[in-house]
Amino acid sequence: MIRKFNYTNRLKIKRTDLRVSVVQDNGTPYLEAVFLVDQYPELPADAAVYIEAYHRTKFDRFSFGTVGRLIPPDNRTLKSFSSADMQDIRFRVKVVDESDTHGQILALAEGVSAVSDDERNANRLSLLGVDPVDLGNRIWELDLENDEIPWLLVNSNIPDIQILLQRDDMFFCSVYPAIVRQILEYILFYCDEDYTSEPEEDEDSTYWQYRWLCFGKNLSGEKWPKKHNADVTIRKEWIESCVEHFCRKQRVLQKTSALLGG
Repeated sequence: MIRKFNYTNRLKIKRTDLRVSVVQDNGTPYLEAVFLVDQYPELPADAAVYIEAYHRTKFDRFSFGTVGRLIPPDNRTLKSFSSADMQDIRFRVKVVDESDTHGQILALAEGVSAVSDDERNANRLSLLGVDPVDLGNRIWELDLENDEIPWLLVNSNIPDIQILLQRDDMFFCSVYPAIVRQILEYILFYCDEDYTSEPEEDEDSTYWQYRWLCFGKNLSGEKWPKKHNADVTIRKEWIESCVEHFCRKQRVLQKTSALLGG
């Protein structure tokens, strides 16, 4: 039985202190992980360390011993996941005080991607997951009602939809600016929580909403407006500035013109 945990007063584990990867062994995926736990001297040595793999409703949990004695389990096979899940699988790392009946989360990293050495050195974060599902007659939609990351749902009934996402410039130019707009609008207008008042500008934040605000700031060069203090027009103008700079950076106009023979 999977134990439930109390998340009160937890520390945030920085992604720069983690290295998570998925390794193939004769076609079987398994987890490799390094956690620089010595960067967190405030954590008690007997606190348990868990790494969880998840993708949508699929889930595997692995015990990595304790803070004072990290021991990877012998069996780290990602048995709950298909090969199609590997691109968008995510991980969370928990340090848990299990001295009480209900374990208390002492430290947490959520939404961690398995990345290559180059990506780790560049300190990149995954901002958007992709999940092929049956959408009827719709091509795509966004799922923003979760605590992981935003998910781009694409219609699994379209042949080679994953290849289309990766290689088709027209799809990218038509869809991704709208994705940027919808996500930022959700955060600044419709999200129940206010993520615009985070005390630190930290792109490594546990909350995907805050990471997207940092992404928008990096695009536009301007700090995001406060959700409850800023005028509606000011929030809309900041979002449009982010979308415009995204299109400029990705050369959306030039790519579309070339595809249309312009």
